[in-house]
Amino acid sequence: MTVTTDSAVYELGSRIVFSGSVQIPQSASFVPGTVKITVAGASGGIVSRGQPGAAQGDAGRAPAAAIPYQLSAAPDAAGNYRVADTLHASVYPPGPYAVLASYADGRDLAYTAFAVVDSLDIAAGLSVSASSLLLAPGEAATVTGIAPRLAQGSGIDITVHKPGGDTDRYGALADRSRFEWAWTAPSSTGVYQAVFKAGPATERLFFRVSDDPSSDAPDVPPLSVSADREVYGSGDEVAVRGLAREGGSLFGSEGPSVRERVTVAVKQAFAPFATLYEYSLNPDSAGYFGTSFKVPIGIFDDGEYSVVASYLKSRAATSFRVDGDYDASSPSGSLSVEIGTDRAEYRPGETVAVSGRLTRIVSSDGVDVTVVRAEDMRAGCGTHSCGSPGSTARVMPGELGEFSHTYKIGAGADAAGLYIVQARTAFATASGTFAVAGEPVLPGAAAAAATGGGDAAAAATGGGDAAATGGGDDDSGNKTAADGRRGQEGPAPARYTETFNRVPDSVIPITASESDVNGTRFVPRALQGLLFKAPRDDPSSVDLRLVASVNGSGSVCVVGPAAEEEGCLVSGLTRAPGTVYETVQIGGVDYRVRYAGPGANLERFSVLPAESGAPIDIEMWTAEVIRQGDAPSWFYYKLTRVAADAGGNSTGAAAAGTETR
Repeated sequence: MTVTTDSAVYELGSRIVFSGSVQIPQSASFVPGTVKITVAGASGGIVSRGQPGAAQGDAGRAPAAAIPYQLSAAPDAAGNYRVADTLHASVYPPGPYAVLASYADGRDLAYTAFAVVDSLDIAAGLSVSASSLLLAPGEAATVTGIAPRLAQGSGIDITVHKPGGDTDRYGALADRSRFEWAWTAPSSTGVYQAVFKAGPATERLFFRVSDDPSSDAPDVPPLSVSADREVYGSGDEVAVRGLAREGGSLFGSEGPSVRERVTVAVKQAFAPFATLYEYSLNPDSAGYFGTSFKVPIGIFDDGEYSVVASYLKSRAATSFRVDGDYDASSPSGSLSVEIGTDRAEYRPGETVAVSGRLTRIVSSDGVDVTVVRAEDMRAGCGTHSCGSPGSTARVMPGELGEFSHTYKIGAGADAAGLYIVQARTAFATASGTFAVAGEPVLPGAAAAAATGGGDAAAAATGGGDAAATGGGDDDSGNKTAADGRRGQEGPAPARYTETFNRVPDSVIPITASESDVNGTRFVPRALQGLLFKAPRDDPSSVDLRLVASVNGSGSVCVVGPAAEEEGCLVSGLTRAPGTVYETVQIGGVDYRVRYAGPGANLERFSVLPAESGAPIDIEMWTAEVIRQGDAPSWFYYKLTRVAADAGGNSTGAAAAGTETR
């Protein structure tokens, strides 16, 4: 259905023609109805016959018993209709008007607008109207106006305020106190405010850009609020924008009240519905307001959140979702602190790079990092630090919870031995180990000797080698955390993990081959990787692809962005209700793949065979870091191997432990 007028601006007392078309079903039994046309005044009041001032929405002169002034038109066989009326001052005083056309008892609706002016009234101010205020992207609207006291050739300043906060400036010239300006709706939907200024006079029009104008209504509420995205990752920044204005009509010309502040509250959308942030904001001269805030891990758990804005007597709300890549419900327990070192073995006089991360940022007191020789700790209180032996330093975590510390090893021969590095916060403690010796040591065996068995770093962080998530690098940019296992005397562990930190290359070949440790054959079970992107940059400026080289089938992209021409098996977040993996076939074998998606600042992936205890049967893998420009990033990965003769159940359990992070 359509409706239009034969002009956008009319002189008082002139004739107006409403016309348009409707769709009539092709049926012999169908009886066409009539089109009803209702006219609304400047503030939304319905025009009523014989009531001067009613079109202006004057509540004092528009009694409740007023009869709405409606026009009716019967469409012809083709669906076209036309009806005319005279713009008498008693019904149509000067000002802007909105037109609502309805058909088939309101099934079909259409809108347009026009203005009535009195050119003989030189005391009248600026008046503007548009051919349409409800537009589709790319659709054009024509604005006409009259400024009785504006000199010939004078300019009209036009400013369009966008929903995102930016503005566009235009201009028009007056010709015999009249002007005309055309505006094309941009591709972004929302409410756009056009401010017209001619000398001291100012008028406003609110355009609504909608993807489906035929089913939308041209109403601008007195208050609206929105977030720049629907889903955010942990540590991301949320930008909130809104528009506050008096009255609720799209066709009003009144400006915003800047004397009142807008209250914006960020709340949990789930019990206990706690208020996390609250702001008191001043709208700008156009009525727009905005703020931004981060969603740190621990304060914002995964789930839905609401943004509630209050202004005068109006209230508006929007929502967003936080979807991080931390599995706090994993069987290994809460992932609260992770810590590790850049290497597993050092020599006297070298420097240890300690790094870690808080996955629940709930304290601003910092992290106490302690480095102590294992024998000093055992001599005191066993695994509990009585009197805090060793060297302790307090470090402050960054925006994403990451922290780092360096420790200088003594240069003497008496510095040799096993060391424990520990991170303490008010809510959790984690620890790892490293060794100082002239000969390589086995990290797993050394940790077991100091802590009573198991991998200390894995026990503290929920599985795996915590060094995989840390920073720091050695002279070559990467380092294996388990090379020292080869040639080590004593029994071999049931599994071990090679860790490579801060790899700077853009193409990283990964070899998932078997290995031999003290006569025990180890097979690859799980491959995990992490791409850390600088928080200040757009996460989409750096992408990660994991490619498998399958014998006889060529290369297969396992994880990567969906925009890749050849396509990847997994291109988005795999987390869904009840699962964190997606099962895909690589070379005819089912693999479980976990992926954080290309939009995350911490872009993680993990790959392991779906069959319990089965080894990775693909030896050659390639990680590709695709950068736009010089965007910085750091790639970490680790490969977990399990003893081939450890048995299906124990092998599967050992490997599964590395997948809980």
